[in-house]
Amino acid sequence: MKKRELVYGLLAGALILTTSACGPRVEPTPTVDPNAIMTQVAETVSAQMTQIALLTPSPTATLAPTPTLPATPTVAMTVPASGSTPGTAVTLPAAGTAAPTQPVTTSDAAAWVADVTVPDGAKFYLNERFTKTWKVKNTGVTTWDSSYSLVNIDDNTWGANAVIPLKTTVTPGQEVDLSISFKAPNAFGEHFSRWFLMNPNGQLFGQELYVYIDVDPEAIKTATPAG
Repeated sequence: MKKRELVYGLLAGALILTTSACGPRVEPTPTVDPNAIMTQVAETVSAQMTQIALLTPSPTATLAPTPTLPATPTVAMTVPASGSTPGTAVTLPAAGTAAPTQPVTTSDAAAWVADVTVPDGAKFYLNERFTKTWKVKNTGVTTWDSSYSLVNIDDNTWGANAVIPLKTTVTPGQEVDLSISFKAPNAFGEHFSRWFLMNPNGQLFGQELYVYIDVDPEAIKTATPAG
């Protein structure tokens, strides 16, 4: 009897082992790495932000407005340019009066013919005295007399009067030598002095008459003072 119970016990144990071996196999749960998860999340967020930035249009930059420069004030006295058409002039305005915007028609006219003395760029030493002479032709229909003058327009008179009355009568079509005595500026470099003829009505007319000299330190060794 005991032998049979032992056999039954062995068979029952074998059956249990066989049943256990045939059942579903449970896989062990893998260990989760928190650092790996955080890295993956960060990469995903970064990719999404990049995609959003590419799809969002960039705002248009607003340029600062360009400052407007102040308008250049009108010169108080307007004169005909060198080579202007004879028969036009501009009246000299009184102090504090605006210059006229349109030239005034006049029968006075003059044309530069030649520089008789002191060619352009002539060299002088400091304060040297000299006389500039222009040959000018009366191309108008009026006769010039002592009521006509040479007038300076740039304040560079170099010791001469700003208004110099003519000393001779000049009829239409006649040429005349007009002279002014100067004293070279007390500064080295190139200098200009600008002049026009003016009629008795205060109108400037004709071509510009100018003096262009070079006050040069080298001229001190060669020039002979005049006057």
